[in-house]
Amino acid sequence: MLHVSHTDSSTHTVIAIEGHLSGECVPVLAQYCRERLANNRPLVLYLKNVSGVDDQGCDLLRQLLSQGVRLRATGVYIRRMVEELKRECAARAFKGGDESHCR
Repeated sequence: MLHVSHTDSSTHTVIAIEGHLSGECVPVLAQYCRERLANNRPLVLYLKNVSGVDDQGCDLLRQLLSQGVRLRATGVYIRRMVEELKRECAARAFKGGDESHCR
């Protein structure tokens, strides 16, 4: 189960998720993020109290990073996973010449 909420500020939108990012929850979160990205405002995805992420969830996080979404996380394991995804994104972007979106 995944709990999703969002907060809009004058400069950006923060989507906070709690729970396990896996299975059926992944396409639901992907759609939720697409809807928020359509507003053309910077988006931050805050992985707050996330207990785990499966391969589908990691793929979504990679995709969001490549679209310029900023990832933030709590918890040692999830923070480390996010940092690794950011490094992967930066390495791919470096080969292509632009790593500005890997935050």
